[in-house]
Amino acid sequence: MDPTLVSQEKKGVESNDCKASKKEEAQPEKCNFEKIATELFNKGYYPIPLGSYKEDPPNWFKNKPENKKLSIEEVKDKWPKSPRIRWGGGSHIPATKDQIIAWAKNWPEANVGIVTNNLFIVDADSGEAIVWSRNNLLYTPLRCSTKKGGHWYYKRDPDWVIGNDGRWKDPFDCDIRANGGYIVAGGSVHPS
Repeated sequence: MDPTLVSQEKKGVESNDCKASKKEEAQPEKCNFEKIATELFNKGYYPIPLGSYKEDPPNWFKNKPENKKLSIEEVKDKWPKSPRIRWGGGSHIPATKDQIIAWAKNWPEANVGIVTNNLFIVDADSGEAIVWSRNNLLYTPLRCSTKKGGHWYYKRDPDWVIGNDGRWKDPFDCDIRANGGYIVAGGSVHPS
């Protein structure tokens, strides 16, 4: 079963097949970058390599101005959800199959990000946000459970420009990921 995005029945329960692995569960502590990224690429999504769980972050990441204010443990927790490559946001050029293979050779256990330039994703990060999303968002067969809640995936017309809002608080704790953003793909391993 595909661990990335799962089509589900409208009244069905969200599948565990695309849950991100968490450290407190008896889940693998390694991500299979090539497998997950290739599956996403073949479905028309744009994968990118992220940091790896339990890997010491590289110095360039530790020395980023926003990370210098954090403890080393906070930086290590942040790394598995952060791009390994230079991130251009909205100007990101989608990877080719050959690029994905090269990334997999360099970082076989890298977590996988999904570039959201052709998507609109609601990331509900609390129980209240999940209830609100289920009751108010348009139906989509592409949903994914996460530790804190879930993702609702929508294809987006490239002419419909939506910014990437890292934290949408109203009415509940949700993130909006669209042009210039990325999300962590199911099957990735991280502490949160």
